[in-house]
Amino acid sequence: MNKKAGLSLGINTIIVLVIAMVVIAAGITFIRTFFDAGTDRLLGAFDIGEFGNKPDRLNPLVLERGTIRGKANSEVVVRVGFYNTDASTKLVNISLGDCTSTLPFTLTSLTQSVEGLSATGFGTLLQLPGTDGTYICTIQAWEHDADPPATTPLATTQVEVQVTN
Repeated sequence: MNKKAGLSLGINTIIVLVIAMVVIAAGITFIRTFFDAGTDRLLGAFDIGEFGNKPDRLNPLVLERGTIRGKANSEVVVRVGFYNTDASTKLVNISLGDCTSTLPFTLTSLTQSVEGLSATGFGTLLQLPGTDGTYICTIQAWEHDADPPATTPLATTQVEVQVTN
């Protein structure tokens, strides 16, 4: 009888371990899917109605906030609104132009289709450098895959970037 009890305990332990592994794998898959979807949503389009200062024909590229603030060596979400002043639909990408620093600033944006004479919002990520300071940077809207390639941006705006530790 002692051997049967020992064998039964071993089978129960194996079953519990297998169930635990399945639950852990499902949890990891759920969390990974959740964060991947969050990043796409963060960098994707959003309703321009959320902006206080909406882009228009006279001011086609606006930022949700006038000043970008963040900690050194971090990423900051920058919400940009763009108004397509042309009657045709354009594929548009938001990029970072010149900054008043040689420090590395990186702006990540998805390319989006913007219908003619309408506005859309872009969620972008700005990677800040590791040095404190206040910098002036240019944010630009470019036509993606223009034929011939675009030599000037569709619109530009300047933004103050404050980096702190």
